[in-house]
Amino acid sequence: MSNSKTRNSACPKPESKNGWVHKCDLDDYLGRHFPIPTQVVSNEEFYPLPQTAKQRAVEHRMSEMASANAKKMGMDRRRFLGTSCGMATAFAAMNSVFGHFFKVNAAEMSNPAAATEGKRDYFIFDVQTHHVEVDRWKVGGVSVLEFRRLCGHESGLARA
Repeated sequence: MSNSKTRNSACPKPESKNGWVHKCDLDDYLGRHFPIPTQVVSNEEFYPLPQTAKQRAVEHRMSEMASANAKKMGMDRRRFLGTSCGMATAFAAMNSVFGHFFKVNAAEMSNPAAATEGKRDYFIFDVQTHHVEVDRWKVGGVSVLEFRRLCGHESGLARA
């Protein structure tokens, strides 16, 4: 029996590269393009935790709600999830599983005007960054660790 969550004939199965599969490739393959992640993802510095039962429930609920709301609005689910109504639907799906954390009205999930009404006074500036310093042990092109190893423990630098 075919399962849309595990097989999508439109996209090839993603191939592992050095033990990793890119989230975007997996999402294309599974056909899940949600506006929020439904499990912990990795930037390839660590192995992520497996998806929890509640995260699976959010994913399932979000998929159900988005399909129904997209049909009402006359568009496919992927396009719907890229709208403000799709984001409201994602928040409502999380509320249905984790409890009421996000203020979402039912009209916001199917009416773009309702989704933007009352939200004009908010300014969100996301300053979160992630920087990976590949050569963090180098100063001026010289490896600090290699320099320390070559100097040994008896060098004046090590005593200072």
